[in-house]
Amino acid sequence: MRREFILNNRYYTRVFLAVMLPLLILDILLMIGCLLLSFKGSNLILIVTFIALFVLLIVLFGMRCLEFESTGMVISVRSYHPFTIGWTRPVIEFPAYLLNDFSVRNRYLYLKLKKDDNRFVETKVRLDGLTRNQIEKLQKVLRETIEYC
Repeated sequence: MRREFILNNRYYTRVFLAVMLPLLILDILLMIGCLLLSFKGSNLILIVTFIALFVLLIVLFGMRCLEFESTGMVISVRSYHPFTIGWTRPVIEFPAYLLNDFSVRNRYLYLKLKKDDNRFVETKVRLDGLTRNQIEKLQKVLRETIEYC
């Protein structure tokens, strides 16, 4: 019997948030200071802080947590925003025997799944925040799953 395998990027996400949130707060404080003090040259600083705030917010809202789980019978992949509260639906969940092939290219996991009518469908999952070691473990588990089924 195969053991359960769970892989996630929580450490990467926590470190990333620990860096991004203070930068965001500092940027907002700098913007407020420029507006309140209104000293000469503050227009340039204000424009730069608005641009920095815009970029930080885009990065923050584009951030994703990734969880990969394989119980041996079912493979499940979840991708959600770090501030999401409660249970999240999997992006993709399928019986392990439907996995026909996979590949990892350019930080994406491509899964080739068998359909009931013997056709194939390919789906991709972004692998942001996973280390090279974690990706190798993921590939090993997927290879074993294909061999086992």
